[in-house]
Amino acid sequence: AFEYQKVDYYLGANVSYDQFWRTGHMKNGLFPEDSYGDSKKNNFLNYGAKGGVTYKVSGRHYLSANALYQTRAPQFRNSYLSDRTRDQVVDNLTNEKISSADLNYVVKLPGFNARVSAYYTKFADKTWSRSFYHEDLKNFVNYNMTGLDERNMGIEIGAQYEIITDLKVNLVAAVGENIYDSRAQSTITLDNSRAILSNRTVYLENYYVGGSPQTALSGGLDYKTPFFMYIGFDVNYFDRAYLP
Repeated sequence: AFEYQKVDYYLGANVSYDQFWRTGHMKNGLFPEDSYGDSKKNNFLNYGAKGGVTYKVSGRHYLSANALYQTRAPQFRNSYLSDRTRDQVVDNLTNEKISSADLNYVVKLPGFNARVSAYYTKFADKTWSRSFYHEDLKNFVNYNMTGLDERNMGIEIGAQYEIITDLKVNLVAAVGENIYDSRAQSTITLDNSRAILSNRTVYLENYYVGGSPQTALSGGLDYKTPFFMYIGFDVNYFDRAYLP
């Protein structure tokens, strides 16, 4: 990191090596050759770089920007077609790629602090896995996807204003758009069979990513009493939440 009168900036880089494998402690009669003992090692070389700059408009106003690119190994739980029964690895298993950038404005005034941020993040080549009981097939089913991309972008705002001594109002807003950005490839298998039930393209592109709200708003009051007791009140609002 380097600091100057008007400009600060930093640069960073990393290189890592990941290796994982499955160790079975019981031989499965359906898969005697690849259920017991250590499986084949999965090796991934990863790297990343990041940097940022802060411009001091004045002692109370700041502009900053950050950028990042990195790769990371797929998660263990997403890397096997059926880690409960055997060590068969998902086809085309590869590193996940992450690109991200953000732009920020910060103001610090007596009794008032605020921050406004705009961000963009792209995840590429994610591996996704879920397991569930299929009532029609009367069996445990494994659903794996590869080549899954996501695009996250939005604006976040946070502010705090001291109305009177020790009484502060807080406001937070986050509005984003988190969507799938590719047509992933899926593989569906059974826990007790090597048969591939399905290999198909999943038309997820431009669908919203589920599991968390796309819009989140919050406001509240904080008061510190003269006898060192804190009292707080908050109101939260969430919208545009989609099923995962």
